[in-house]
Amino acid sequence: SGLANCNLTLTAIANCGRFSFGFETLGVAPNADIRVTLGAISTTNVGGNFTIPVTVENIDATANHVADDVQLEMDVPDYSNYSTANTFVYTGTAPTGYKCSEDAGLITCDLKTLLPGQKVTFNIILIPSDVPPSPGDITVTANVSTSSIESNQSNNIASATGNVTAGS
Repeated sequence: SGLANCNLTLTAIANCGRFSFGFETLGVAPNADIRVTLGAISTTNVGGNFTIPVTVENIDATANHVADDVQLEMDVPDYSNYSTANTFVYTGTAPTGYKCSEDAGLITCDLKTLLPGQKVTFNIILIPSDVPPSPGDITVTANVSTSSIESNQSNNIASATGNVTAGS
């Protein structure tokens, strides 16, 4: 995966003048800076598609700064149900096996690995089940994480709000 191999060299001198040299190769997780943004959510009716545009990117373009095991989580807000996630578009080569699922009101997207400067855009679709109390807004919040060393966690959360109406 995205681990960088680093050699650690130790030198020891014994009291009797003997020298001992050795090394061990260690796997070290590289730095990365992942960011999540949510696009504008348009007004929809109860039972319509509440489409949430999502962008997740590794904005660290430094060579070898790979974001491994990238995960996005989003709670399904009140007054809505999870439908699907679709239209995944990766810049560069897309990893295999990326997917989103929902369990007990938590949407989890396994986005796999993002190379330096790589991003993925996709839509999460909710279906409003009722009109929320006045003013009828539904707010969603997404969090992203990586198993790599995250250099800036302040951009790992994003929120967006859309309006739900009763319809005609």
